[in-house]
Amino acid sequence: MTAQQPTFGGSLRAIAALHLACVLGLLVEMVAFGLPIADARDVPSRAVVATVLSQSIYADQLEPTAAERQAIGANRDGRSIASLRARRLEALIVTPLRKLFCANHGCKATPEEMRAFAGVMAASTATNGSDVHERRDARRIARDFIETWKFHKALQGAYGGEVI
Repeated sequence: MTAQQPTFGGSLRAIAALHLACVLGLLVEMVAFGLPIADARDVPSRAVVATVLSQSIYADQLEPTAAERQAIGANRDGRSIASLRARRLEALIVTPLRKLFCANHGCKATPEEMRAFAGVMAASTATNGSDVHERRDARRIARDFIETWKFHKALQGAYGGEVI
């Protein structure tokens, strides 16, 4: 019998594979620009930096909007823009992989789970949930929480590992 490595919310192998995909995608982006990400300040490229589930991810999809660039503003060394690009690339890689995995492993929140979660949250908060935006946000939070938990449970079930 071999000892399994402890994991946080899923299989270490699955999480490592997703992380590797993100790192490789980042390296592809850097090569596509021909220089470090922090120095890529020219017009965004339509170069393919990664392909996920037969869908291309282009360099210009990683670029900050004008408002994001303005918010970053004073940071002249490019680390904030590089960090934003890396997070955006990670999301563009991981999101479709997670959606496909969840579609095949039943990670969708059921109405019963949503009601149970809403009941627990209502009992633990001082708000009455009368505001339309508040109710919408509460439903989104409940759905995200439940589906994330079910995703991690399915990862652990599919790939093993000890959940800590």
